[in-house]
Amino acid sequence: MAAILSQHLSRIKTPLGGEKVFKDECIFSFDTPETETGLYVCMNTFIGVGKKHLERYHRKTGNSVFLHLKRTRKEIPKPEINMPEAKPTKIAIGVEGGFHPGEKQYEFEESNSITVLPDWTEIPLPNPDLPDTVQLSIALILAADDALKAEEAAAMAGTWDGEKRIVSKHAANLKQLENVGKIPPSGWKLEHYNRCGYPLAVKLGTITAEGGDVYSYDEDDMVEDPHLAEHLAHLTDKTMIELEIDINQKFGEWDIIQEAGSKLQPVYGPNHTGMRNLGNSCYMNSVMQVLFTLPEFQRSYCGNVGDIAENAPPDPLSDFNFQMTKLGNG
Repeated sequence: MAAILSQHLSRIKTPLGGEKVFKDECIFSFDTPETETGLYVCMNTFIGVGKKHLERYHRKTGNSVFLHLKRTRKEIPKPEINMPEAKPTKIAIGVEGGFHPGEKQYEFEESNSITVLPDWTEIPLPNPDLPDTVQLSIALILAADDALKAEEAAAMAGTWDGEKRIVSKHAANLKQLENVGKIPPSGWKLEHYNRCGYPLAVKLGTITAEGGDVYSYDEDDMVEDPHLAEHLAHLTDKTMIELEIDINQKFGEWDIIQEAGSKLQPVYGPNHTGMRNLGNSCYMNSVMQVLFTLPEFQRSYCGNVGDIAENAPPDPLSDFNFQMTKLGNG
């Protein structure tokens, strides 16, 4: 095995100086270590490559040694306990007192190896006979955080905060009337506000223990209402947490999200495969699906999957056309 690697040692590097390591997803496709063929991480550039693109990448770069990551997900059987399902007491997922959306527990079985091209020579790991430089490179690649996940986390940390909302000028002295019934669901903004002049409205589905989305018609903006709990107490004797849980259950939002009770037939392939939703990316998902129904978009960003590795720009991660082509082909 040492003889096979000896001619490539000069091109094997170690991520010692903060180099980005892409070990969770192929740079050209959406293959991952959990894909049937696994993921191959170049031990020179630390870029992850799926099997169908690996030979093209090898020919273009001359890099021959790859850390082959293969991960198998296995479900852990749940013990059968005949107990009634407890009613949620907080809006949270996967914690005590929260929602548990048919969650399954998994364990992962990893089987890594070294792959040397062009002959696809496999060297199973661990292997104490490998040169020290190779051992160190393997260890630090496995220990590194994936670069894309780190960038996503940093981006989300910057966007979740959003702009700070001003406290509404109506919040402190809001005049509330007796509850006289439901407002007919038509022309709420234009008719009801213009006729009655009531300035603030809260979106029910956004109520949490910390507050909710409050809109001021008079100020024409989303605002803060520091007295929201008190204002909602005018209509009900429930706490903010109880309101939040009731609203989610009343509107069936949680069941809709889980598609509870639906017998769905999984489909896969062109025009069926969607994007994984992170919880806040559904809007972009729908926009992309619409765009990719356009013939112009399909001509520009689909169909050249075989050439994507050979024609990759110097910095494919920052290239819009390349990333859109990856998405289109995916």
